[in-house]
Parts: sequence; structure tokens; C-alpha cells
Amino acid sequence: MAKVWKGLISFGLVNIPVSAHPAVRDDALHFRLLEKETLLPIKNQRISRKTGKPLAWDSIIKGYEFEKDQFVTISDDDIRRAAQSKSETFEIEGFVHIAEIDPRFFEKSYFLTSEGGEKAYALLRDAMIETGMVGIGQVTMGTRQRLAAVRPYNESLMLETMRFQDEIIPRGDFEFPKSEKTKPQELAIAKQLIAQLATEFAPSTYINSYKANLEKIIQSKLRGKKVSLKTSEPSRDQKVVDLMERLKASLDKSSARNIRDTYAAKTSSKELETKGKAAKKKSSTRKKKSS
Repeated sequence: MAKVWKGLISFGLVNIPVSAHPAVRDDALHFRLLEKETLLPIKNQRISRKTGKPLAWDSIIKGYEFEKDQFVTISDDDIRRAAQSKSETFEIEGFVHIAEIDPRFFEKSYFLTSEGGEKAYALLRDAMIETGMVGIGQVTMGTRQRLAAVRPYNESLMLETMRFQDEIIPRGDFEFPKSEKTKPQELAIAKQLIAQLATEFAPSTYINSYKANLEKIIQSKLRGKKVSLKTSEPSRDQKVVDLMERLKASLDKSSARNIRDTYAAKTSSKELETKGKAAKKKSSTRKKKSS
């Protein structure tokens, strides 16, 4: 992966040379806009509202609309000066427990690879693992100043770009159900249901069916064939039902599924054991014959 930033992680008097690489990728399918009759890609042009003619890039500038159709112009130099610092140092201003950070603040993840300070890199990583802390500071990437966190992830350090406070929508802007509306009996059954469905997070078990279906459609069209896709519409019962009855039914369904899965696992295990014994017996018979 290409480097998107290179600089120093600084805490106290310790400087760690690192480079940042994207930790996620855009895996979406992208489409071009085509002319319907010719199937040729269309061109996007920058058209003057005054003359109706296309404009070259060197005749275009940026502007901030402070009132309807009223603008103040902003130059590239203005943007560079607004960033204040082109420093390639990310200075950790403080350490906080990661549990204290609302997940909404996190924006994008980058792997930080060492550029020569392996011992200091490992020291910072191991110290944060031991303390459960992450480092918070600000960094300039491109022309944008960003709030960011440095955190350990297994044997690596990661840089997490973050949103500033004014980008977070307050919870008070919305209304949510009050806890006193929950009945103890309903809460008890809901907790049982959660316990039965509790599992380890396994990302590979979740499939992007939208992308998979699009790929099937594309491949079938390339072969000149039609594809049939399984559609599963969730049941949406619009009737007002008793919550307690619905919870009990969900619990029974979950219990039945767990029993079925357990039985299937045991059956599979017994089948493998039986096949293994049969194979050993067959092998033993062959040895006797050959002797």
C-alpha cells in the first residue's frame, strides 16, 4: 500500500519515524455513466453559467457562498495558510483510555510502519497495551489538520483520524424511549435471548450479498445468460403484538436452532469417527492379507 503520510510520532522527548498506509480498502463496484444509444462513456464538463461554454481548469477558482449567489474567493494559498503547519510531526498531547472515546469520533484507519526507530516503536506500542491507553494529538495530512489517535493493534501501531467535536451530532437532538417503560419480565427474557445468540465476532461469516449479486448479474450478462437471484424479504408484521409473546417465541426459536446445530455437530463428529474406524479396520485387513 502506498504511503499517505510520513513523519514522526513524538511523545515526551522520544521521536519515532513512521509512515502511514491505508488499513481499509474500497471494495465497492464502480460504474461509468454511458450514453444509452452508443454505450460510450459521457464526459463531464465545467460550463460557464454566463456564456454556456466549457471552462478550462486555469479559469476556475474556489469560492465560499455566504449568501445566495454571493461568494468570497478562497485561493490555494489561503488553504495552505489555514492549515497553519506543514510539520511532519504528530505530537501526542495526552493519553486516554480508548473506552472513553465515543466510536463516532473515529474516521479512518492507517497502519503505521517503522522507518528506523524499531525499539522506540515497540516501546510505545507495548506501553499502551499494558496501560490500555491511546495517544491523542493533531496531524496535518495534505492540507487538512486532523484530530487523530495512535493506538496499538497486536504487533502494530495504528493511526486513527478522528472527527472534531463540532462534527458530532448531539444525542439531545433526538428523542429515545425511556428505560422505565421496560418491564422486568421482558428484560429477563431479552437477556436470555442475547445470551443464547452470543458469539465471537467473525467478520468472514458476513457476506456482502449486494456486491455478490451484482457480480453474478455482470458475469451472466457477459455470457449472454440470465441469472436468477434468491430474494429473501424480511417478514414485516404491521400488527401490534404482545412484546412478551414475541420475545418468548424468539427464545424458543433460538433454543431449537441451538439444539439442531448441536445435533448436527455431534452427528458429523460421529460420522467422522465411524469413517475413521472403518478406514483403520480396512487397513488392518489389508496388512493381514499381505502378511
